[in-house]
Amino acid sequence: MEFSLLLPRPFPATFQAAIELVKAHDAALAGLPSASEMLICLSGDGHTVIDAAVGAVDKVTLTPKMLAAAASSEGCRFVHNHPSGGSISAADWRLALGQLGILEILAVNRRGSIFQAAVSRASTIDLQQVVAASDLSADVDDDLFRSAWATYDVAVKTDPNVQSPQPLQDAIRWMWSHFVNERLHAKGHAEYHAILSGPDQTDLHDSRLVRIIADGKALIASHIP
Repeated sequence: MEFSLLLPRPFPATFQAAIELVKAHDAALAGLPSASEMLICLSGDGHTVIDAAVGAVDKVTLTPKMLAAAASSEGCRFVHNHPSGGSISAADWRLALGQLGILEILAVNRRGSIFQAAVSRASTIDLQQVVAASDLSADVDDDLFRSAWATYDVAVKTDPNVQSPQPLQDAIRWMWSHFVNERLHAKGHAEYHAILSGPDQTDLHDSRLVRIIADGKALIASHIP
């Protein structure tokens, strides 16, 4: 698979080091109320770190150096962690749309999956649809969470050995942003590539999630025709 904006693997050493740093930051705070995002800004070629910052659990304020890099003709790339476990978020897409010098945004989730994304500048589709469609993931979460609970509420009544659906809901939480982004890529809105960790790959093939995944993908497709 070829991309015009996303860095190919193997990543430059500095870019890979940035990925490992945000992974370590996330791992150090796992399960603590102080969980936060770390954002690292790198040069357009991925070889130089421009600046880094730590923010809240779901956002980071760009520093003056980051803003300057995002507005430059050379462009820049952002690497950050997602304590929530999701893929590229609506907030990430808004950032990419608002700063045309951002060549790529990369997110790492708590289970080690890596998600790369970039706005397709040559697309004739209204790029604001990228944000609108990405916002859909929250609605999909709500719908599918209810479906998961209903399914397992019934199962528990007939089989006391059935596990709680909570682990499955944790799986669903990262999947929907991933499926939304896959759809955005397939329809030409954006470049998107996922390097899924072992645990996340296992989620995708969990037989208990087959119907829920199918329903979620159908819902996403109806919102992103």
